[in-house]
Amino acid sequence: MANEVLHGFRLLESRPVPALSAVAHRYVHEYSGAELLYVENNDPEKVFSIAFKTIPDDSTGVFHILEHSVLCGSDKYPLREPFVDLLKGSMQTFLNAMTFGDKTMYPVASMNEKDFLNLMSIYLDAVFCPRIYSKKEIFMQEGWHLELPDDGDPYFNGVVYNEMKGAYSNADSVMWKLLQNALFPDITYGYSSGGDPAVIPELTYEGFLDHHRKFYHPENSYIFLYGEMNLEEKLAYIDREYLSKRPKTGNQISIPEQKPIGFSVKNSTYSISEQESLENNALLCMGYVYGDYSARQDILLMDIICEAIAGNNEAPLKKAVLASGAGKEFSAYTYSTKYATLVFELHKGDETKAEQFKSLIEDAVRDICQKGIDRDALIACLNAREFSARENEHYGPAGINYATEVMDGWLYGGDPIPYLTVLDVLADIRSLIHTNAPEELLSRVVLESEHGAMVVLTPSKTLSEEQAKVEREKALALAASLSDSERAQIKKENEALRLFQTEEDSPEAKATLPRLSLSDLNDECSPDIPTEERTLGNVPVLYHPIDTNGILYAKFYFDVSRLSLEDMSRVSLLCRMLGSLPTEQHSTVELDTAIKTHLGSLFATTETMLDKETGEIHRYVSVSASALAQNVDKVMPLAAELALTTRFDEEEVKHLLQQEVIYGEQYLIGAGSSFALRRAQAAKKDVAKYIDATEGYGYLTYIRKALADYEKTSDYCAQLSVLAQEIFTQSPLLMSLSCQEELYQEFAKTPLQFVNNCCQNTENTPVFGEYSTHHGISIPAAVAFDGMCMDYTEAGYSYTGKMAVASRIISLDYLWNAVRVRGGAYGVSMSFDDNGVIGFSSYRDPHVKETLDAFRDTATYLRNFETDKESMEGYIISVISGMDKPLRPKMKAKIGDIRYLTHNDQARRRKIRCEALSTTIEDMHALADVIEAVADNASLCVVAASAKIEDNKSLFDTITT
Repeated sequence: MANEVLHGFRLLESRPVPALSAVAHRYVHEYSGAELLYVENNDPEKVFSIAFKTIPDDSTGVFHILEHSVLCGSDKYPLREPFVDLLKGSMQTFLNAMTFGDKTMYPVASMNEKDFLNLMSIYLDAVFCPRIYSKKEIFMQEGWHLELPDDGDPYFNGVVYNEMKGAYSNADSVMWKLLQNALFPDITYGYSSGGDPAVIPELTYEGFLDHHRKFYHPENSYIFLYGEMNLEEKLAYIDREYLSKRPKTGNQISIPEQKPIGFSVKNSTYSISEQESLENNALLCMGYVYGDYSARQDILLMDIICEAIAGNNEAPLKKAVLASGAGKEFSAYTYSTKYATLVFELHKGDETKAEQFKSLIEDAVRDICQKGIDRDALIACLNAREFSARENEHYGPAGINYATEVMDGWLYGGDPIPYLTVLDVLADIRSLIHTNAPEELLSRVVLESEHGAMVVLTPSKTLSEEQAKVEREKALALAASLSDSERAQIKKENEALRLFQTEEDSPEAKATLPRLSLSDLNDECSPDIPTEERTLGNVPVLYHPIDTNGILYAKFYFDVSRLSLEDMSRVSLLCRMLGSLPTEQHSTVELDTAIKTHLGSLFATTETMLDKETGEIHRYVSVSASALAQNVDKVMPLAAELALTTRFDEEEVKHLLQQEVIYGEQYLIGAGSSFALRRAQAAKKDVAKYIDATEGYGYLTYIRKALADYEKTSDYCAQLSVLAQEIFTQSPLLMSLSCQEELYQEFAKTPLQFVNNCCQNTENTPVFGEYSTHHGISIPAAVAFDGMCMDYTEAGYSYTGKMAVASRIISLDYLWNAVRVRGGAYGVSMSFDDNGVIGFSSYRDPHVKETLDAFRDTATYLRNFETDKESMEGYIISVISGMDKPLRPKMKAKIGDIRYLTHNDQARRRKIRCEALSTTIEDMHALADVIEAVADNASLCVVAASAKIEDNKSLFDTITT
């Protein structure tokens, strides 16, 4: 009942949310001013989040550093890193913190009630009572500090500092920073909320603390609860422990208004490697501000318009831009904070045409508005958006997604409840589709804009060296400006930091952390995903009878295990092109429209799996589709059209190949750890060679060569066509269907359009060629991504569940401290995989040799490993938590297939679970022998700045770019 007060929280309103089968309750805490939203439903995966409006007034990254730092101990939990301790010993299904341009969020989720209360308690104490006021070392570790080595030049170090050096090695990040600065020169969005490495060292410890005092107050907080829970218990705890102790201050934090700026242009540079071309390699980006957060209908409609006019190479706006020769890849998308922005982005652009880019876009938009946007395309994009909303599939817990979505209105003073679903707004948009509203909106935003900007980034082969030089000179200048006493004080503080980073938490501190015990876990493995073997025509079917909320998930597996390694790179490219080319029945636009109109998704990909029972490597091309019940009959015809009748037009294939190289090179710089680890694994394992060839550095190497040789390979398109026919007409076929029985029966009425080739799928002896065991890959970046791989089967060992526990201990204890805390890397991990691989990787790492040495020293650490019984149980619990995470229908379908195809049955999983549960310290000592036996034969791959590769060239037998 409205106005009812419960533990200091006044109920403002309760409102049903039918799309979520939920009721949303809004509260305000009268004493502190905190706002709270509880989404009540029967989801057992409970979510808590607390967010703060955080408004940067410079680019020092203060709120990003605070996000890291408050999780490094608090008054109630005076541990060095309770966040890591939670990763070690919690049943959490989500645990993280995120900094945005105008807010910082701290969300957690768990299925376990006791665990959920623990997580909520630790996060609340972290944000309101952090140890940052008594431990300057936290600021130095997570933010920045100046190192003054006795035998070398001074340099800056810190986790966020190194993270952002890596982030701004990516041209897209540089572009976005400059565009935001141009569009919002007077308010928060014009600054780098993550932190600009050139500015981060300007942040003082006192300024850091002042920002926490001002912004981390309940009056500036937004608390979110979701799922099945005892709400009164949660409200009582939050009130008693925190909010009742912090009265309102009257300090209302708001984001100022940004006045329209007309149109401005910013020019800058981005870094490329020595081998890349300076010509036709510019990046152009243009943004138009067209409203604020409250214009939700316009924001969603513009998103749909972007997809309709630029979602594929034949869509009118994208086609016009590419046809002009202005660049090789173009995209249009929307971005919303307090203000909504329409963005046009051009890659591999001709910088001599930069001045014409604005008029090119405006002329194309004017033409589109005069002719009218294709209504079928608009409806198709609207249907696709609605399907996604109804499918309700998210990365991670559903409640985490809702916690983030509601902030799009709540943060700016709006009503958060409508932001729980987009279905109502999409229904309103559907009523506008056949009016002039889409054209009027597009014309107003682009052609009548009073608020826009363009950024032009031109390539530089020397920028990385210049930035490194400036960084060195800054550190040298700062060191030179120090008096003897100041230098001595910094050295003293650095020594205190190293002590802080190495000292163990006291038994008394450890005892404060609430823990689960093994008795809190379920006794059994999570229920198996039901799988039945059926047949349609002559095609075997895996049927998963699961509740999919009225959606059919269909998958067609074509066994291509007979194909060679080089074939697999070509197959991977082929899969990425399907759906972006015309077919015998439809143009590219018509095909895209048909798919979005009738299906939730339709795409092809390669899949490589290692059979747990036989050790065989299974390779498939899979065609995946999803559809609502009323469109089940469209799945087979559209999937068959995509696979069997695609036309490989030479010009269109060339465009797609150019774009694929752009995506691959961006990914190499942004996610180099994946490339490094896959490449290191490929030197050891045949299964990894195929994965590298289809989605790693091997694939990038292939598509680069294919593009370079394209004009000389006159029959390349014919080769792709023959390959497609060979895959989809001559391969053994297996279907997978996940849905309720009635949907299965509806699908079974559809005539089969794929024929199962029952011939034996023989494979010639694979030829892999030579793989470098010590590979350095040079990229235009300021950081390194280090990968190392060992093969424990070389010494005759096999996988056990105890290795999963060791992976957690090594990653979250030893490597976290050695590589992240002391080394300054943003991320690091280690895993024993059940295919025989011991894999190590670091992410946005300032070091190469030191990190690789830490990887090699893992056996020594494990041999000397000691811990108490409670901590050991915590590691085990964290492993079991990963095994027991809840699965949504789409993921159930995928995992059910993988388990069947790899013979990963319930008995095997139960055995691994039991092994993990019985893990002891002595088992860890024994696993040291495993690592030690194969460490000397480790393979490695480092993806790093050319200077770092050059400095460590003695480590590599092969260096490439």
